[in-house]
Amino acid sequence: MAVASACTAVPIRNPRLAMRYACFLLLTFTVLTARAQDAPPLMPAFDLDALDTSANACENFYQVACGGWHAANPIPDDVAFWSRPFTQYAHQMDDYVRGLVETAAAGGTERTPDEQTVGDYYAACMDATALEARGLAPLQPELVLIDGMASVDDLAAVVGVLHRTIPYVPEHGEPLFYVFAWGDPVEGSQATRLWISPGGLGLPGRDYYIADDSASVALRTAYRAHIAEMLEMLGTSPGEAGRQAEAILALETALATAKLSQSVVRNDAAVTSNPVTPDELQTLTPHFRWADFFRAHGIPEAERLNVREPTSLRALDSLVTTIPLADWKAYLRWHLVAERASLLPAMFREARFGFYGRVLEGQAAPPSRERACFTHVERDLPQALSRVFVARAFKPAMRTQTVAMFDEIKAVMRRRIEGATWMGPETKREALVKLDAVRLSIGHPDEWMDDPRLVVRSDDFFGNVQRAGEALRRAHFHGLGQPLDLNNWAEPATWMGGYYDNRRNAIVVTAAMLRYYETSFDDLAVRYGGLGAFVAHELLHAFDTLGRQYDAEGHLRDWWTEADAARFEARAQCVAEQFSGYEYASGIPMDGAFVVAEQVAELSAWDIAWEAFQNATVSARSPDIDGFSPLQRYLLTNAQLWCTDATEGRWRAMAAGRSSKAWAAPMVHGTVSNLRLFAEGFGCRAGQAMVKPPESVCTIW
Repeated sequence: MAVASACTAVPIRNPRLAMRYACFLLLTFTVLTARAQDAPPLMPAFDLDALDTSANACENFYQVACGGWHAANPIPDDVAFWSRPFTQYAHQMDDYVRGLVETAAAGGTERTPDEQTVGDYYAACMDATALEARGLAPLQPELVLIDGMASVDDLAAVVGVLHRTIPYVPEHGEPLFYVFAWGDPVEGSQATRLWISPGGLGLPGRDYYIADDSASVALRTAYRAHIAEMLEMLGTSPGEAGRQAEAILALETALATAKLSQSVVRNDAAVTSNPVTPDELQTLTPHFRWADFFRAHGIPEAERLNVREPTSLRALDSLVTTIPLADWKAYLRWHLVAERASLLPAMFREARFGFYGRVLEGQAAPPSRERACFTHVERDLPQALSRVFVARAFKPAMRTQTVAMFDEIKAVMRRRIEGATWMGPETKREALVKLDAVRLSIGHPDEWMDDPRLVVRSDDFFGNVQRAGEALRRAHFHGLGQPLDLNNWAEPATWMGGYYDNRRNAIVVTAAMLRYYETSFDDLAVRYGGLGAFVAHELLHAFDTLGRQYDAEGHLRDWWTEADAARFEARAQCVAEQFSGYEYASGIPMDGAFVVAEQVAELSAWDIAWEAFQNATVSARSPDIDGFSPLQRYLLTNAQLWCTDATEGRWRAMAAGRSSKAWAAPMVHGTVSNLRLFAEGFGCRAGQAMVKPPESVCTIW
């Protein structure tokens, strides 16, 4: 981007807050510090105190929007990622919900069944003395099973048991690979299929194993030492633990090397959609006994499955025949202790944080026991906790208002599709059919999913984790072969966020995310710049580089003409090339091909939500407030969603695949530099940093 050598600062009037606003903030902070508050916390979606008005919006808009927040909010010691809404406010919301849980944990006859469930679970987790007393007991059945393997023919069955008994965190922790239920590649939302995806790594991604820079080499050295340390705590001699750690790292490196690049997996649905029958799966990997795995895991027999990366499974099959049995046992012991460390005595928890928190992520201190136990409750009891939260904090009126705004945004998107000069009539018809079919789920699922078999005790944390994991797995896999259940959300209502699901052609916005935007509903510019742009972003995922490969029913189907597809990809390539020129805050280069889908959605969302705002205020002009025009408030609200800081270790993890968003300044600058409305809003001129030359501006919709 061109940067002017000299410029005139754009005046952004920022008079100090009126007394009413100061009182509002004081009351808000008082609420935030209370334990077991009567009402959820509030954070302004557009916050004057987050601004840095000494900066020039046309040269560094992110600094204007977030500079004050960065100055006042350094990264706390117990986190590696620090985002204004997604961590700071999320923690405030967690503290509120945790207050409800702690009240429930205190017992009493007035508790609802859900309050009793989450309260007893939390109370059991908080009993650290019981963890010390149990010692290694939570590992013993699986350790005996691993040690009893007579040959690699037993590998599949043992891995199946570990998948079933390791705490349930989808896409994380399970040895060798992970399995999940999702829509059929051909039938879309009409049939739920079992998917098999590569996994089994202890480091965050493929690049950690193959990169040859000094930082990556040092991390692998530290990782190998951590593996050896944990194995020693299981009773392995130091020398043997070191040898086993070396073998484990080599095995994981072989698994990682066979994985596809993150940009391919993120953007090419056809590459990761490979339907097979059980017989074809066995032919693909003749030395891994899948029937034994599924039987041990407890997954029902499936007529058809999908293999996300066949090359990775072929590599796994080769390893089955070449890796000695002793090394397989060491690998399985390592993953067992690594994923159950939170259920073990303090020395295991401290050792795990020492590597994963302090070394890998650069985090200075572990979370408190209270926060760790709340995380367990949210992870393991999402339905019960969501109901407790929704009963206290969800306002149905916000759902009604959000649906109305979503309909306005869809109307703008319809006009954009109809007016797209680069898209032919055949593709437009298909796009409009998909647009009309997009569903919006707001706040919480319409129907809750319960498991009456789940038993939670206030004196059995380990048993609770196992039983909750089994319940989650039953809920996740119960619908194989049936249509996708729209009520089976990927996240609890307490989670700060939302998402678009290609298979369901549906958008989810959680109750917690709605609460973040609650203060914006009185100012339409902030409402549309906040929740409006957020919902528009998720809608645009239906038409981004990945979403455009699915039709209205979630089928993987190419409904684009060849010429229209080529024109779309050229426009998306403009965005990818721009973001490849950015770096994360730590100086790590950004892969534009990896983040392009998110950035295509973000670019279009800012533009489309603004037009929806203009349509909503056509009969009554929105006033200036606190010295900011409606357009300026709209843009600043959008930008403040991305106020973000992180440790160098977390930025490295982002670049390696942990998040496909650009975050922070690249997210904001990469968007506004392509928007004419931004230059209009702040009076920017050609040659300034936030204004791209007309011939290089990226536009999609």
